[in-house]
Amino acid sequence: MLSEQRIFTRVPFHQTLRWHNGSGEEGAARILNVSRGGLSLSLARYLRPGPALVFTFDDILYGSRPVEVPALTVWCRPAPNDRQSFTAGFSVVHGEPETLAAISEVFYAARHAQAMGLTG
Repeated sequence: MLSEQRIFTRVPFHQTLRWHNGSGEEGAARILNVSRGGLSLSLARYLRPGPALVFTFDDILYGSRPVEVPALTVWCRPAPNDRQSFTAGFSVVHGEPETLAAISEVFYAARHAQAMGLTG
């Protein structure tokens, strides 16, 4: 088994986001943790690894608009303590120059919440 290797530090973050994909599917999810390279979410449905999604963070602004971050589904599996929900990992797609700035806003919001004792 390969050991997990991460480049970016992950920070716990308890907030919701909205997502949509190119097929018109959309939903909401609860963030578990975030880094500049990806995030982990709790979802009410299974998402197949591979397809691209766009995450919208309504409570975090970049400029004057909600942050939007493109990502790929890396893995998705039933949640360990709740077989009616799923835990999934996503990799941020750094294809546009503003993507790093956008995910950094999310990461800084998570760090701020952690410093304020708002993470569990």
